[in-house]
Amino acid sequence: MKKRSWMMVPLFLVATLLFACNKNDELLVNDPNWFQGELETGLRYHVYPMQDTNKRTQVYLYVGVGAMDETEQQQGYAHLLEHMAFNGTQHFPGHEIAALFRQAGLNFGNDLNAWTSHKATVYTLSIPDNQPELLDKVMLYLADVSYRMTLDEAEVAKEKGVVRGEYHQRIKQEKDIVSAFMENFAGDTGYTLARILGTQESINGADKAGLDEFYRAWYQPQNVQLLVVGDVKPKQVTASVKQHFKDFKQTAKLPKRSHPEPPPFSTESVAFSSKRILKHSVSLNFDLGGAPVKVQGDVKQLFFKNFVNFAVSQRLERVNEDSGHFLFASSYLGAPDFVSQRQLLSTSTEHRLGETNKALAFLSSEMARLGQHGITREEFIELKQTFGKSVTSFEQPLDSETIVNSAIDGLIHGTKFVSSAQMKPMFLDFLQELELDKVNAYLHQVVQTPQLSISFVNVAPVPLKKYEQLMKEQITALQSPYQYQPKAPRQLLLATLPEAVAPQMTLAMPEIKAEKVTYGNGVEVILKPNVGENGDVAIRWSAPGGIRSLAPQLLTAAVLLGDIYSKAEVDGVSPAQRERMFIDHLTSMYPFIGVTQQGFNLETKAEQMAFALSAINASATKAILPLDHFEQVKGIETTNMRSYLNRADGQLRHENNRVLFPNNPYEQLLPLSHLSRLSPSQAEQVYQQLFNSPNGYKLTIVGDFDSEKVKPLLDQFIGSMPKGELHTFTTKQSDYLKGKQAYTRQGNLEDRANLTIRFLSAAQQPSLKGIYAADLIGRLLRQSLNTQIREELSMTYDVNAYCHHDESGKNYTLCGISLITAKQDGEKAMQALHAELSKIVEAGISQTQLAMHKKALHQDMQESFEQPGSLANFLQRDLIYGFEVGAVLDSQGILNQIDTDYINQYLQQRFTDAGQLSLVNLPQDSK
Repeated sequence: MKKRSWMMVPLFLVATLLFACNKNDELLVNDPNWFQGELETGLRYHVYPMQDTNKRTQVYLYVGVGAMDETEQQQGYAHLLEHMAFNGTQHFPGHEIAALFRQAGLNFGNDLNAWTSHKATVYTLSIPDNQPELLDKVMLYLADVSYRMTLDEAEVAKEKGVVRGEYHQRIKQEKDIVSAFMENFAGDTGYTLARILGTQESINGADKAGLDEFYRAWYQPQNVQLLVVGDVKPKQVTASVKQHFKDFKQTAKLPKRSHPEPPPFSTESVAFSSKRILKHSVSLNFDLGGAPVKVQGDVKQLFFKNFVNFAVSQRLERVNEDSGHFLFASSYLGAPDFVSQRQLLSTSTEHRLGETNKALAFLSSEMARLGQHGITREEFIELKQTFGKSVTSFEQPLDSETIVNSAIDGLIHGTKFVSSAQMKPMFLDFLQELELDKVNAYLHQVVQTPQLSISFVNVAPVPLKKYEQLMKEQITALQSPYQYQPKAPRQLLLATLPEAVAPQMTLAMPEIKAEKVTYGNGVEVILKPNVGENGDVAIRWSAPGGIRSLAPQLLTAAVLLGDIYSKAEVDGVSPAQRERMFIDHLTSMYPFIGVTQQGFNLETKAEQMAFALSAINASATKAILPLDHFEQVKGIETTNMRSYLNRADGQLRHENNRVLFPNNPYEQLLPLSHLSRLSPSQAEQVYQQLFNSPNGYKLTIVGDFDSEKVKPLLDQFIGSMPKGELHTFTTKQSDYLKGKQAYTRQGNLEDRANLTIRFLSAAQQPSLKGIYAADLIGRLLRQSLNTQIREELSMTYDVNAYCHHDESGKNYTLCGISLITAKQDGEKAMQALHAELSKIVEAGISQTQLAMHKKALHQDMQESFEQPGSLANFLQRDLIYGFEVGAVLDSQGILNQIDTDYINQYLQQRFTDAGQLSLVNLPQDSK
């Protein structure tokens, strides 16, 4: 059920040279914190007692059966059986397990879920700590899943419809570039997403007898393992396992496995083009091989590959920065989940129309240069120093979900449950043994056999042979050595330290254990220390404004500003140098321009606060527009938008926006005419208007830090910023749909029906009560609509429903409902959706329903308050909207204000008294 990534994903750990150290031959051992046992029947269990920062206990059931264990006739059975576990067991008939979780304030999907892969099925249950009765029921349920599923014939029939809905939702005829690459990579081996879901014919033919036969064959105690991670006692868990699983006994030998060999890496060139591909790109991919991770040397090999990737990525970015040729040039390490022992180094760049030769020549020649000459000693010293900062990742406390998922990966791939504490000394040994000659020898070896991958936007036929020949010529041509020019290191982004300016006022807020600091330049700061641990700090810097504060002719510049300024020089620091500085200072920063706000979100460490605050000052006041990069962004976005508007789905979205928001330029797609007229001066004007003045900006700092050490830094880097114009919310009275419209169109790229209903209503003054009510409405609708449309009618895999809360700066608010179904069921499903929604609105929300979802929302909020990033977001919203700072922390008090009268009035306003657009989007060839 849970969507598990099966495609190429970035890895943190990757390597391949052996290191001359006796420790490298030492076998890896499990983290000693794991308590492991086995029943006489063969069922194994693993318990990891810990104090989770999220106050959660994870209970997972691992079954060693997946899509590759099915016969041709059984394709999709492992996945369908996983679904059936939520449709009735001996002690939890029907959907009682989902009801049990809802009563506990938990959600089906987030807290109760499962997934199936090619080789395993995993049931994932997450419950709050210190609820022994619920934990006992969870153990009973998982014992039921192991050998007491009911597999009711009527429920099987219904669930087949849900799985067909999942097939329509996840299997796409028009592939994006990653899906296309991985499908090509898998070839005819069967390691595809479609193999997990099964064929339409095999699912249609599934019945109780066939599923039961598969169930009894594979769900045997020697093929099942239980994992419990959280605030638990191993002895108590052991007693519970023995109690609930004692009658789970082997009834037959496991069938013989015949997994096909994973796909080999092919150096054959490929080109991809589909209606989903909107960007021209070139990639060169290199096979780094792989081996089972069994000894310490294998782990160091993984670190080594990651270092090589870092070196390649930094070189490509630096050379591209110097030349200004492309939007980006970088590399990353990836591995298909189903062959995780094999890693690929992928280098890539996006380019404008007509620049394929140029992009391919750039990548090929630079990789050839690395293969022939390697990296310089100066580069190596700098890279090794920066890469060594990664050691802090092994010092971070892990939450229970991360630990249990790491263990699940270990079960799937046959590796030990190794902790970050065990990894740290191996990483330090690796750094000490790392040598330049080994890196360059490895680069020379790897670059010999590239695989070319090209994606095009609606271009056919592709002269692939010509490009392949160009690649071979460049990769073998003699290249001159790279002339590395190191730049003097700086500790701060600002070249000159500003003079500190004291605050106008500092106010203690003992009720929320925080302080408020106000500066004469209009900046207000909230300091909330002693949240989280290990020196983690979240910083939020934002102000009212956003896209809706700009003149319409500046909207295009605002949308592209992030891409344009990503390569800006900041107070004399180049983009590549800036990236390394952020890595060195364990800091990340994400600029954003929203509908009604703009700013920076940062994550850092307490000891790096000076750097983080200097980064805010410098980025807001000293960024210089990169003209070459501006033309790259403009050209690529023009190609993307032209291609999108030529597609049926792009034209349909354009039509929808015009119906929903007539005469409202802030809700429309970027016009090509505006893109063509976009000028550097417009980008600079947006930057100056939104970011250059601190007046009206709010700064929230939450985490594990000392306020007294931070205040002088605030005076220096924040209080010193020149005041400038005041940022305020600008509410424009924009037009939006008031009546009701419904239509059917044929703009779907896939062979399915996409249904959407959007509701627009007049915005009210934002309030915490209203924000909580919007969240509750989304939860209530998702549960009710999924119960009827998914579980009873079997028309879809999932119904999504949401309500945006009121925002300052907007005069309307949006709610929406969407689902995907079979194309022949589109109109029928829309009728069912409207009928069920009408029932919900007319009957209203009951006290029982409201209480259940209020409990879940309160529990979610309390958990989020423990995390610096989430808490910073909430406190920043209080500041921006002018709420009482910290009022959001009293989630129970706010929820107590929401009764059935209020929530049903809110429901009426958002769905009955609202403009409404209903759309059934069918495939282009539908009749």
